[in-house]
Amino acid sequence: MLYLGTTIYGTNAIYLGIVHGFASNVFALLQGIQLLSDDQQQHLISRTEKTIVTTARIEADLANWLPCLDEPCAERNQFLVQFCHGAPSMVLGVANLWPLASEEFKKLLIKAGNLIWQAGPLKKPWGLCHGTAGNGYAFLKLYKLTGDKIWYERALHFAMHAIHQYETMLDHYACIRTDAWCGDLGLALYLQDCIDQRDQFPMMEYF
Repeated sequence: MLYLGTTIYGTNAIYLGIVHGFASNVFALLQGIQLLSDDQQQHLISRTEKTIVTTARIEADLANWLPCLDEPCAERNQFLVQFCHGAPSMVLGVANLWPLASEEFKKLLIKAGNLIWQAGPLKKPWGLCHGTAGNGYAFLKLYKLTGDKIWYERALHFAMHAIHQYETMLDHYACIRTDAWCGDLGLALYLQDCIDQRDQFPMMEYF
């Protein structure tokens, strides 16, 4: 397997998500896959597929991933659904493998998208990192990969909910949250990308 081992808070963790582990390594490698030899490309594809498939937890047409491979600490022994960990993290991290991947791999990403939809918008802030907008980008990505408009419709539903979250918190606290990753700037980028039907994640795939 390809993975990133991290020593943090006194534990030696093997993380799977795009912020802290495996999916981030794959994301970076896929940006330059054309620079690899044919053998290296095949190795990357096969190892990535094997890791994604074997670590997935599947139930019917839903799929998710635990944050860590070996459950190194109690707070990571739970399923999350956000950009950092879980289905959105894996979809956005490995989506660029889609044109080269097997049907099993593609079906698994679809199941991950179904899980994100069934889980619904996050109760956390509306931004990109562990927020409704970040999860919505998984729908935009699946829309571009599959051409199925249901994913675009789901992205728009999340966009409307994120706007409601923003307005509710603005009324409650009488201030805005200005940062890109967790706040209003990230939401604004997501809303514009919904309008433009653009699936590239800010600060990772465009600047």
